[in-house]
Amino acid sequence: MPLSTDVNLPRNHDAVFPDRCVRCDRITHGNKMRLRTHSITWLTSLLMVFGKPFTVHIPVCQTCASAIRNRELFSFLSCITVAGLTMFFVWPRVAHFVPEAISQWVAVGLILFTLLPFFLFSIFKPPAFDITAYPDSVDYEFRCADYAKSFAELNEDAEWVKTE
Repeated sequence: MPLSTDVNLPRNHDAVFPDRCVRCDRITHGNKMRLRTHSITWLTSLLMVFGKPFTVHIPVCQTCASAIRNRELFSFLSCITVAGLTMFFVWPRVAHFVPEAISQWVAVGLILFTLLPFFLFSIFKPPAFDITAYPDSVDYEFRCADYAKSFAELNEDAEWVKTE
């Protein structure tokens, strides 16, 4: 069983969502929330250079909107806190063993290692909805496979629709 169901659409396609909450599947009565991200490219991983911003308005009920925002905020603050604590407490104990030429890479590796539990949590307990933007396409990621199927059907008029 997949942990999330992804629907890939062209970036220039205005996605149409079912009129149900992406998190709890209840009728939203027109309530929406805005999610923003930036495009990722090969430069993102290598140099932390992010591409053009991408915004989508998703249907959510009032209760779920705050839950989605809280999860995003908690994830961001947790990562920043763990990275900061790692650099403050762990790095000083490791730094003198590392050659100076590769110290920045080792520091990044150490931070990624300490963030591994967060990465695993987001894989095995994915958010109800997420987006990943690329230069030419967008992955709409749904925890609920039925919602993803409805979403893909509503967007059949796109240049392409790929469901994974």
